[in-house]
Amino acid sequence: MNRTLTIIISFALALLLHPQDIYAQNKKTDSLLAITKNGSDKQKIEALNALVNIVVYDKPEEAKAYAFRSIALAEKISYDPGLGDAYTRIGIAYDISGKYDSSIYYYEKALPIYNELNNLKGRGSALNNLGLIYWNLADYERALQYFFDALKDFESIGNDRYQANALNNIGLVYDETQHFQQALAYHQKARVVYEKINDPYLKGAVYNNLGNTFLSINQLDSAEVYYLDAINMHVEAKDDYGLSIAYNGYASILLSKNKLDESLQYYQKSLQLKEALNESLGQTTAFINMAEIFRRKKNNALEIQTLLKAKDIAEKNNFKKELITIYEKLSVFYEPSNVPLSFEYYKKYNQVKDTVFNETSNRQITELNTKYETGKKELRLKQQDLQLTRKNLLLAGISVALVLMGLLGISFYKRYKLKQEKNFQLAMMKQQDQATRDVIEAEENERKRIAADLHDGVGQMMSAAKMNLSVFENELEFSTDQQRTSFENVISLVDESCREIRSVSHQMMPNALLKRGLSSAVKEFIDKIDARVIRVSLHTEGLDERIDKNTETVLYRVIQECVNNVMKHAQASQLDISIMKDKDGISASIEDNGKGFDTSSRQHFEGIGIKNILSRINYLRGTVEFDSSPGKGTLVAIHVPVSE
Repeated sequence: MNRTLTIIISFALALLLHPQDIYAQNKKTDSLLAITKNGSDKQKIEALNALVNIVVYDKPEEAKAYAFRSIALAEKISYDPGLGDAYTRIGIAYDISGKYDSSIYYYEKALPIYNELNNLKGRGSALNNLGLIYWNLADYERALQYFFDALKDFESIGNDRYQANALNNIGLVYDETQHFQQALAYHQKARVVYEKINDPYLKGAVYNNLGNTFLSINQLDSAEVYYLDAINMHVEAKDDYGLSIAYNGYASILLSKNKLDESLQYYQKSLQLKEALNESLGQTTAFINMAEIFRRKKNNALEIQTLLKAKDIAEKNNFKKELITIYEKLSVFYEPSNVPLSFEYYKKYNQVKDTVFNETSNRQITELNTKYETGKKELRLKQQDLQLTRKNLLLAGISVALVLMGLLGISFYKRYKLKQEKNFQLAMMKQQDQATRDVIEAEENERKRIAADLHDGVGQMMSAAKMNLSVFENELEFSTDQQRTSFENVISLVDESCREIRSVSHQMMPNALLKRGLSSAVKEFIDKIDARVIRVSLHTEGLDERIDKNTETVLYRVIQECVNNVMKHAQASQLDISIMKDKDGISASIEDNGKGFDTSSRQHFEGIGIKNILSRINYLRGTVEFDSSPGKGTLVAIHVPVSE
């Protein structure tokens, strides 16, 4: 049976607005933008956070840009309430985009702020969202712990809506671990509250989840009723995200009834909404289910095309649960025509499966326990036959011992296998790190050599040539003024060449970087930029002490490359550079007001400059985010962890 996506009620929305509120808030966008320009610093932060509310589901990249601006301003003025909310909001944007590592990072940065402020609503929201991410990553034990912690906070503030949302999400975990009766119980508790407050968005969400659970236990009629109700609710709430999941669920019902054409139609509707929302997990699930339809229709070309699309998205986002299904289907597809490729996908299927929750093993353990308890009852009923009882107990003991020995052997084998894989991965990472370090060091050494040769060799020769020409000028007798002017032009060219050689030499290896560090080097670099061409502002914080030499050099080169890209391509009039160091690492942002570009187009990331930026930051185990759109300028956000 095809599993549908489960709709999640993100408690970042405990702080944000519901979709019907978001629709109303769209009219306030202009006034909020005006506040971001003319209001006080705190008003700007609140306005930026409110703008995230409005666009986060439809335009997550735009939401990130607003959140980054809010974070920078809140950190600048030490405004913790706004900073905690901004961290939570940017966590939502990354969550919606399927970038769970970044989302976890920002939610966890929000938690200590909420603890300090004793903001139970904010803390509960962050905890609940962390639970949802770990639910998506199949870490069910951790997800359940976060949900119950969130529920405690929401019970403390006495808000039924928040408690119902947490109850609904607890039901998700029980549904995923096949504890379907518990899942139904928690979803029904949430449903009662949502129907009482008559919120179409939340009603649609819990109807979807109830439909999913009834589909899992093959009660198709009940599932169909809830999915159709969910579609109506999400249409009323103007909630494309929930509607996409309702379409997906209803399509699964039609597929279970073998209504292939109708099912394909609803999967395609769901896919269109998921693509518009840039929601990677939903796209993956839709493609998997559509591939199943094409398989039943015996359309091999569309089946493999759709499966490969699902594979690309799942591998890019590390969707382990979906990869298990995809690799298994690809292995089966290629088995008749390409046995080696089929075997490769089968190996991938087993590798991923070993890392995820093993439901089969849990069921086997439960069955053994049931048999053991049944055996004890039977033994008590046959106590008259003492000899038979002893034999049965002996057999039971041997069986249990064999099972335990088998499980112990499997456990030792898996530990050994994991240890070997870990050692291999560590060795590979060490080799890759050393290779990258050698390349960068060789590059920097070559820069130093060339800079020295230019300055001490070519530069000195050009200076000598200029001096000789100047002496020669005094000895020459020019017959015309034109000859004198031509000779003076030659001297001017030689002089300009000397200055150009010194400039190139200094750019290749600036003395400020060697002597005074990153902040001074960047300042010296931008001071040479003509303000009539572009205005550049620089803000640094926490760079009083020198940092690791390699980190310093790499960051300088990356910032230099970014600034050069802005000057060459952006047609900008303003460039803002911020470099900050704290206990978590070094953060840098380069933001211009230029013409921007489409970040979804791959051709913009094929250039040598951007590839150099990405490879250098990857070497430092850092991250780079490009946030831009045509006509909206460009923000490059860099974070490099502190070297241990």
